[in-house]
Amino acid sequence: MATPTGIYFFGDSLTDVGNVTALYAMGTPPPGAPTTIPGPPYDPQGRASNGPIYADVLAAGVGSGLTATPSVLGGNNFAFGGARTRYQIFGSPFQGILEQVQTFIAQPGAADSGALYVLWGGSNNLQDIVVGKTTDVTGNPIPNVPETLGDLAGAIGALYAEGARNILVPNVADLSLVPRIREMLALLPPPVAAAQRAQIRGLSMAYNGGLASTLGTLEQLYTGLDIVAFDAFSNLDEIVANAAAYGFTNTTDRCYTGDDTGFTGGGTVCANPDDYLWWDGIHPTSALHAILGQRMLRAVPEPGTLLLMGLALALGFGRRLRG
Repeated sequence: MATPTGIYFFGDSLTDVGNVTALYAMGTPPPGAPTTIPGPPYDPQGRASNGPIYADVLAAGVGSGLTATPSVLGGNNFAFGGARTRYQIFGSPFQGILEQVQTFIAQPGAADSGALYVLWGGSNNLQDIVVGKTTDVTGNPIPNVPETLGDLAGAIGALYAEGARNILVPNVADLSLVPRIREMLALLPPPVAAAQRAQIRGLSMAYNGGLASTLGTLEQLYTGLDIVAFDAFSNLDEIVANAAAYGFTNTTDRCYTGDDTGFTGGGTVCANPDDYLWWDGIHPTSALHAILGQRMLRAVPEPGTLLLMGLALALGFGRRLRG
């Protein structure tokens, strides 16, 4: 594919750069939502981390002057924290991925065929399955794996129909590696925990296998569609296996131990977040985001050496932009 002429994002809290925060600032949250939003020590602009995320790296890297900014403020990033594929956990005005795509499509004009569209979702759906949730915010059964894949296929088809031709789709990482799941398993007898850990890893792998098949089918179905698949699963596995080479000293615990669901505060922050893989119970630190963002850049036309150097300095990722 040619160098992208723009970039757009759809997804969940791994991708949200401030949509949830911006809507909180505009009015009262919907029923059931936390009464507060992530504040310090979270990124003050609304990222579910301690600073910039992969979307910032990717936007700055694919084109000079590009940024990732919240769509509710007129920007190009439509992702919402808490998004599942077909709904957001607290409902309107927050949006799931299919709703995000419809909001984008409702804008005047066709989609830029030269832009890169990033669609990263599915992990929240799988986490719902892992923790045993049975219904969504409307009381309907939560999507299973085939339904989740169907939702993402529908989102891609809708973007294609609008004119999008270049879509980057990461898969899900091994959910058994995230601190919240580790903590849940630690409460079980070791043999039971080991068996469930294997099942959770297997669920992630099964989903990713289905996603790869789905993406291949879509590329055959839609003429001119270029899907760039990014293997977040294998990348995270490799980073964990070689943590010291990337400067990580802790790949299992959360850096911030406070409330990461109701955001009522409390807890402590580790002395050196860059040494940790995980910021809270489910979200990466900016250090891990930096590596993932750089590796995603390798899948699309890379910027020149000078642009990469400037990107590292501007985002404060100089120590991590390698690997």
